[in-house]
Amino acid sequence: MTLQNPIIINNMPNADMVVDYPSGCAPYLPQFYNNSTEATTYTWTFGDGNWSNDSLPLHTYTNPGIYNVVLVVGNGTGCQDSSFAQITVNAPPVASFTMAVIDSTCQGITFGYNNTSQTDSVANFKWLFNYTGPSADMTPPNYTADTSGLYTAWLMVINTYTGCQDTISQSLYITVPGQPDGAFATADTIGCGQVVANFSLNYVNTTNIEVNYGDGVTDTVFTPQHTYSLPGTYNPFVVLYNQYGCVDTLYASPITVVPIPVAAFVADTTTGCAGISVNFTNNSSALENPTYNWNFGNGQTSALENPQGIAFTNPGGYNVSLIVTNTYGCADTLTQNAYIVIADTLPPATIPLRRVTVLSETAVKIEWAASTVFDFGSYTLFRFDGTTYQPIATISNINQTSFIDNSGLATLANSYCYKIGITDQCGYTKGIDSVEAHCTIELTANLLPSTDRLLKWNPYGGCTVDYYEVYRTQANGWNDTTAANLIATVPGDITGYLDQDKICPREYKYRVRAVSLCGGTLYSLSDTATSPLPKIDFTTLPAHVVRTTVVDNQFTRTEWKAPYAPELVSYYTVFRSADSVSYQSVGQLTGPFTAADTLQAYDDWDASIQSIKYYYRIETNSVCNDKSYTGKTGDNIVLKANIDHSAYEVKLEWTPYQSWGPNGVDHYIIEWQDEAGVWHVLDLPANQYQNNEIPGNDPTSYTAPY
Repeated sequence: MTLQNPIIINNMPNADMVVDYPSGCAPYLPQFYNNSTEATTYTWTFGDGNWSNDSLPLHTYTNPGIYNVVLVVGNGTGCQDSSFAQITVNAPPVASFTMAVIDSTCQGITFGYNNTSQTDSVANFKWLFNYTGPSADMTPPNYTADTSGLYTAWLMVINTYTGCQDTISQSLYITVPGQPDGAFATADTIGCGQVVANFSLNYVNTTNIEVNYGDGVTDTVFTPQHTYSLPGTYNPFVVLYNQYGCVDTLYASPITVVPIPVAAFVADTTTGCAGISVNFTNNSSALENPTYNWNFGNGQTSALENPQGIAFTNPGGYNVSLIVTNTYGCADTLTQNAYIVIADTLPPATIPLRRVTVLSETAVKIEWAASTVFDFGSYTLFRFDGTTYQPIATISNINQTSFIDNSGLATLANSYCYKIGITDQCGYTKGIDSVEAHCTIELTANLLPSTDRLLKWNPYGGCTVDYYEVYRTQANGWNDTTAANLIATVPGDITGYLDQDKICPREYKYRVRAVSLCGGTLYSLSDTATSPLPKIDFTTLPAHVVRTTVVDNQFTRTEWKAPYAPELVSYYTVFRSADSVSYQSVGQLTGPFTAADTLQAYDDWDASIQSIKYYYRIETNSVCNDKSYTGKTGDNIVLKANIDHSAYEVKLEWTPYQSWGPNGVDHYIIEWQDEAGVWHVLDLPANQYQNNEIPGNDPTSYTAPY
């Protein structure tokens, strides 16, 4: 038997793949269509390393290129079929650009573009802006922004061949500074002599300012104010600044300072008697179309520039005023009080003399109180001539209050009396009978037999005197008391003084000063008086030695009596001699001395008292630079003792004291010293000596037992 197996023929699967738009721009998602039949399995290979088993897969190509797509289908019997397709992925362009500011001004900010897009072929560019119209340029032109804000640009880049495109946007914030601006003004634009200008300032876009007032002064305040004091026209302005360096200048109206006229005038005469006619000259300055307004104080006014013939008829003082006004209304007024003075018909009141004082042997100074009358004419000075008062000077200056009379005077022999009168401008005067006369002081000096000087003077006439000062100086002349010594003050009711001072044998001048005239501070000087030469000759008044003695067996002491006036001694010079012939100076005793210093002494420590007998004499040197001759001398006693041991005797011998002359020493007394240092009077034989005294005319020796 034969077996037969059946043969099975399976259906063949049919692969059918269709790609819609087989080319595109990366990233590209093609649309696959699966039209396969009799298939149950699907294997897709996309050509970029990726695959899928979906019947209808989705796949995105991210990279440009050409890719072969394969679809393998099967039906489970092992039968397969394939379908092929090709995908082309094109590279898209890369849109890229930047925005940047390239210029900045206060009027606007200019910025530009830099297109950095990337494309493989020729591309089209489409620009869109939020601040201007679209553009198709590769790089659009620069743009200037005049307002602040956010500026945004969009760019689309299209590949001409593939149609691939890319879009990007960029934004830039622009700040436009803005120009400073405002208004600058003042209503204070004109003034007389001075303008205080207050300025108003309105401003925007401004951080700081500089104000220029037009006269060289600047400021930085936002509320400017300024004072203009000098005449002229000024153009103020302000400069506005902001933080970006933007500047603007604003001008205010010109300011004019008008000079104030200066009123001034003079009259050809300002004083006179009733009925005078006065001409006025206008000296005003800083004028511009001026007008004048005069007021003469007598009821008359005038608008003339130079009024003439203005009459003043009544006595008194008139205030004259002038108002000067310029074309701008600026005015100045000058008023001169009591400028025109018309004298009255009454004689002026008399004025007192204040003092008269002697200046020299030929001159007297007269002083008086200044007159206060408004119609003063002149002073008249009178001097008594022994019978009446005669005028000696007329003085027209009201401020002159002194006069020196040197017209033939002899003040050493006379006292002069004076009066003063006053006359007004119109010749009215008052007699001088009621005026108190002032008289100078005349001084005399007489030498008395006692060598004192007696001074006498007449009292100051015309005023009380508190006291008189007496001055003395050597007779070499003076003009005042500055070179003299004040030697005495006497009460005001005493007119004499006795000068008993011991003075050098010179001529002396004296002068008296009357102090506190009429209870005030003034004084009056007398003339000078010269005393005759005193009869005392200092050179004939020596200093006589009283004694010379040995002290403590160590030195000699010489004492002398001062001459006539110890206070006039400058110094004493002590001379010593060992032979009473040749004398040498051994010392000086220097003053000043007083009248009480009548006894002086000098100790000579250099004397050899054990062996030498010395003689001393004194020379006087006075403050008058005179030297006296030497007076009586003094000498010391030198004692010697010889011992005779065989006879138990001591023989004493001494030099005689000779200064008192042959009969000068009355007696000598011998003393001895015991072991205790006590001195005792030596007992002498009563039958030879009385009272233990050795007569001064005996031989200067004595022998005593021991």
